[in-house]
Amino acid sequence: MSDLYYLYLIIAVFASCVSALFGMGAALILLAVGAYLFNPAESIALATIIFASNTIARSITMWRDIPWKLGIYMALLSMPFAFLGAELMPYLPTDILRKALGILILSHILITWSHFQIKIGKSYPAYGALSAVYGFLSGLLGSGNPVKAIFFHHMGFSKQAFVGLMAISSVPANIVKLISYQQSGLMEFIPFQVPIALIAISLVVAFFGKYALKRIPDKSFQYGLQLVLAISALGLIFVDPMTVIN
Repeated sequence: MSDLYYLYLIIAVFASCVSALFGMGAALILLAVGAYLFNPAESIALATIIFASNTIARSITMWRDIPWKLGIYMALLSMPFAFLGAELMPYLPTDILRKALGILILSHILITWSHFQIKIGKSYPAYGALSAVYGFLSGLLGSGNPVKAIFFHHMGFSKQAFVGLMAISSVPANIVKLISYQQSGLMEFIPFQVPIALIAISLVVAFFGKYALKRIPDKSFQYGLQLVLAISALGLIFVDPMTVIN
């Protein structure tokens, strides 16, 4: 197994820790690093393996904190919109939309720091609209988690429910992508030890992350989440994934 895989596994540990504590962040880290270490197909396939195993592992370890009915509802509803976004991707100005989404996220952070209170009601129509927006952006831009995180934050979920919902609502899309990549042959050049190691990392980090999350004060969690959102927004604005991969 190449030394590049060992380096990737080390970075995957760090990215998984960020995701376990704040519900997101692994995508930006692993896609950016993987694009420099491997070819485009292998980078995306490896990232999807860790995304899927992370979300499944967190869903299992935090099952008591997850509102399952809501999580499954959002996960299933987002899938057709993700497909729609992916189908429209070749025809829409995704670069402009990525930058616009990044600016929107940064604006949200500034509003939050100004202590302006935004409260979004918990209702299934609101969750349905969020699922549609998240799924569409995920398919179109490759990243919908920042939008989902902003809405969950203003809906007032506890940090455990927040991280759990971020995980369970992403599971089906990641599994569908894994099956697609396997059928298209993207996985065949990856040494079998690497997926096993990535799954093991996900399980261990999810287990310890659950207890670490309990020890993080709510205020520190909010600061950390805003930092991860800010980094994600800067990535959307300044990093062109096609430029990085090519």
